[in-house]
Amino acid sequence: MLKQRELVLRRYRDGVPLSRVAEEFGVTAGWLGRRFDEWGETRRGLIAALMYRRSPARVFRGRADRRTTAEVREARAEFVAARESVEARYRSGASAAALAREFRVSPTYVAERLAEWGVPRRDGAPSSYIN
Repeated sequence: MLKQRELVLRRYRDGVPLSRVAEEFGVTAGWLGRRFDEWGETRRGLIAALMYRRSPARVFRGRADRRTTAEVREARAEFVAARESVEARYRSGASAAALAREFRVSPTYVAERLAEWGVPRRDGAPSSYIN
């Protein structure tokens, strides 16, 4: 590994996340991070690291604007109005989290409505369901 130091550093400087570089060279990210510290390599901060892993549009940069009570009520009303569609999609494999994101309601609200509507909940085990 130490013989490949320049290659490792070049890959990291090219924007490859530290965890991926570590995986490529068969070491843990923690071990590689400590080597970077020993070698004096400056590591990217959290936001910069996320920028390499996700499109910039998906990186959270601060506090989200809070919605008004009226906006929350409206989102919940839309969710309830789409009950048949929501139930059908959940039964066919859509996750409660995906439904919550789509309707801009909390996952807790989705869980409560599904229980209220008598829809049997799936367990949280990994599955092949499409989100």
